[in-house]
Amino acid sequence: MTSYAVVIPTLVPDTLADCLAAATGHGRAATACAHGCAAGTAEFARARIAPGPRTRHEATTMLATSVFIPPTATRHRPAGAGRHRHTPARQEEATP
Repeated sequence: MTSYAVVIPTLVPDTLADCLAAATGHGRAATACAHGCAAGTAEFARARIAPGPRTRHEATTMLATSVFIPPTATRHRPAGAGRHRHTPARQEEATP
């Protein structure tokens, strides 16, 4: 099963590269980045839908929100990091 922590960071660079390539007139690069972004979104949605219950309503909701979560999370992360820059890092506890 794919971890969300792995999927989300790969979507945003693809989206940014897609926009940059399209803006600079590099059609093939923009198309390749758009395909990468679509594949990443599909993988993220699949990882969220797989645990179930897999109803049509749930799958539709998960797919729709899977499109918006990566850019929103990316936008909020720097704000949170700046707000909590003086907070000490959490120490991992050893498991017995």
